[in-house]
Amino acid sequence: MIQEFEGEKITIFMYYILHEMPEGMRGLVTVGAIAAALSSSNSVLGAMSSVAIEDIYRPWKEKRMPNLDEEYFVKAGRKAVLLFALLLSLMAMLSFYWQRYSELPLLSFALGVMAFAYTGLLGVFASAIFTNRGNARLVPYAFLGGFMTVLLLQPYTLAGFYDLKIGFAWQIVCGTAVAFLLMMTTQGSKR
Repeated sequence: MIQEFEGEKITIFMYYILHEMPEGMRGLVTVGAIAAALSSSNSVLGAMSSVAIEDIYRPWKEKRMPNLDEEYFVKAGRKAVLLFALLLSLMAMLSFYWQRYSELPLLSFALGVMAFAYTGLLGVFASAIFTNRGNARLVPYAFLGGFMTVLLLQPYTLAGFYDLKIGFAWQIVCGTAVAFLLMMTTQGSKR
C-alpha cells in the first residue's frame, strides 16, 4: 500500500506511524528513528576522521615534522570530523536532487549509489583473497576504475547515449570485474 503524503510516496509503515499510532508512541518512534540515524552518522564521522588522520595524515606529517605531540593530532582529528560532516552534508544535498532527477524510489536509489563505492572495494578484496596479483599502488586505480565503470553505466551518461538500461546489481558486477582486472595487471608480493 503506497499513499501520497504532501506529494511524497510513503510506505505502509510510514502510513501506520502517521495515522494509526497513538500520539505518544508516534513521537517515540520518530525520536527513535532520528536517534538511530544520528548515532550512525556520528560513528561514521568518527571512523572517517580516524582513518584519515591515523592512516594518511599522521604518517605523512611525522615524516616532515617528527616531534609533534599527540594534542596536535587530536585537534587535527576534530577538524577532520568537521570537514567530513561538511562533505557528507554536501553529498546528502546532491543526492536529494539526484534522486528527484532520477525518479527512482529511495531504496533503489540508495542501492544504486552504493554501487559507486562497492565496486572498487569488491574488486580489490577479490584480488587479495583469491590471487597473488596486484599491489598497494594499484588500489587507487582499481577504486577509480570501478567508480568510472558505474558512472559510465548510469542512464544519464554513456549508457543513456546507447539506450542501455542496466540495473544496479549488474553495475556492481561490471565495476567489480573492471577493478579486479586492474588489480591483475601486475604480479603481487610474495605471501
